[in-house]
Parts: sequence; structure tokens; C-alpha cells
Amino acid sequence: MDTQRKLLMVAGYFDSEGPATRTNAIAAKLAELPGVERVAWARRAMLSGSGGGASVKVAMPGQPEFSFHVNQVSPNYFAATGARILAGRGFGESDGPNSTAVVMVNATFARRFFAGRQPIGEWVKVNGKDRQIVGMVEDGPTIHLKEPPAPYLYLPFAQMPPGEFTYFIESGKDPGLLTDSVRNTIRSADKSFRIWDTTTMAQHMRLARTEELLASELTGGLAVLGMLLAAAGLFGVSLFAVKKRTPEFGVRMAMGATSTRLLAQVFGEAWRRMLIAIPLGWALAFAARHALETMLYGVAATDPWTLIAAGAAVALVGCCAALYPAISAARIDPMSALRHE
Repeated sequence: MDTQRKLLMVAGYFDSEGPATRTNAIAAKLAELPGVERVAWARRAMLSGSGGGASVKVAMPGQPEFSFHVNQVSPNYFAATGARILAGRGFGESDGPNSTAVVMVNATFARRFFAGRQPIGEWVKVNGKDRQIVGMVEDGPTIHLKEPPAPYLYLPFAQMPPGEFTYFIESGKDPGLLTDSVRNTIRSADKSFRIWDTTTMAQHMRLARTEELLASELTGGLAVLGMLLAAAGLFGVSLFAVKKRTPEFGVRMAMGATSTRLLAQVFGEAWRRMLIAIPLGWALAFAARHALETMLYGVAATDPWTLIAAGAAVALVGCCAALYPAISAARIDPMSALRHE
């Protein structure tokens, strides 16, 4: 599922029988709204919790019976959500309740049960009914973002209509602007359809990333605190070193040393400390990469540009912390320093 899609998702249910034949009528009305590019529907939206949604029993020749999660989707569901079909075809209008029972599988299912060969055209038994595999879809998360890939199935909505489902309304503009018109259109098209949630894809993904966002905010706050403590430590060490070496700096200046040279000397000592600390931080990040990856999404714990940016931030903070002690060293009065001695 493409998380950048401009989608408005409307979840609900019919309070009477017959949703399989009435979803098309509502979708046709929604497609007529200005700004709507495509309308699809499915039993559930990915990353919507509920333990991965419904599951079915799957039997393969020579294999024990398995239980896998499943989603019932409309013909243009994959085009609307941006999920790529890797092989075969998607569902069509011809995949109705009286046509050949079909199923689509994800790439993990294909690798597990059809290693080395295409699954298209093969037959599997789903809840005791033989279904032919007509397409293979790319893997995608179903419960949470960082879950490991698992076998997953898709069934035509018309062949196994669920009790509740979600419309996916793709728009070329901000989908949130369609909320009122979509609600009014659905009410006028079928008063028995009960809407229980309306959200955009952006809002849906923010909710799906709640744990990751909380973890990033917490670790980000701790990182800022740690950097401030490191800056305070470097500032204190540099200032203490300057105060302790005041007589030495006075002698140097009396013998012809320039303020610029003393400034560079203090900065050089701060840089030597950072040249030790930054690679050490990279090494610790690499050692803890497996723990860090559990809190990251969309970036690797060993991403070189991230590490370079972190090192640059530490270097900048270190320079700022060493700035005042270096200026203090450059402004030492030789006569005052010698009297202090």
C-alpha cells in the first residue's frame, strides 16, 4: 500500500443484507463527485489493528492446514492503494459470485509454497473451497509497520462479502476536503449504510505510526539532553584547561604568540576530543543497530548519511562549546597572567 496516496477512507456497514450488490451503486455515485479519481473498497484497511483482520483456513497438496489473514477487495483496490501486482492479474468485474472462485496471494505466500515457480494458475483450498490463484501482490504490512512478511491472501469482494468494509476514495487534491460531500453522497445513495469512521490516508498513517512517533520523540529528547550534557562537559573541561594554563598562555604571548594561535590551540584540543568521540559514537550505534532498528521505519540504523549528519551535529555543538574558552585564551593579558603566576 502506497502510504503517500491521497485517499479518503470511509469505514462502515450495511444494517441490512445484500452489501455485495449495493457497494457498486454507492461507489458509482462517489466516483461522480468533483475531484474524485478512483473509488475502491475492501473489508479492511491495512494497519488498522484488529490483529490483522479475518483469517481463513488454507490447505495445500501435501501440506498441513494453515490459517492466514485475508482481505476481501474490489477489482480496482490495488490501483487505488498503489499496491503492485507482481505477476498475473488483479480482480475484475467478471470475478463475481457465480464465476470461477479465485484468489490472489502475496509474494511471501508464493515463496513459501511455490519456491522456484510461478503460483499463477495453481489451485489452493480456502475454507474448504478450491480457488485458483490469478495474481501475486507485493508484500506489505497488515498489523504494524515493522512486522516480518507473512503469507497473506486476497479474495474478490463479490465472492465473499464481509459485514463491514472501507471505501478508498482517491483524489487529486486534499482528500479531507471531500469528507462532507462523501458523507452526504453515501447517505443519499443508501440510507442503510452506517458510517462509523472517516479518515484520510495521512491521518491513518499517523495513527499507525503512534508507537514509532512516541519512541522517536522520547529518544530524540534524550539525544538532545545527552548532547547538551556533552556540550556542558566539553565547555567545562575546555574552560578549566584554559584557566589552569593561564600563566603558560601569558608566557607564550609575552614571547610573541598571537591570539589567533592560542585560539587555534584551544580549538584543536577540543577537536581532538571530538575526533575520538564521534567514531566511538558510530561504533556504539553499529553495535546497537538491532535494537535501534526496532524503533526506526524507513531508514536503516547504519544509514551512512544519518551517521554523517549526527557526527556533523556533534561537531557543531562541540565547536560552540569550545568557542568561549578559546576566546578567553585569546584575550589573556600577558602581564596579568604573569602576575597571577
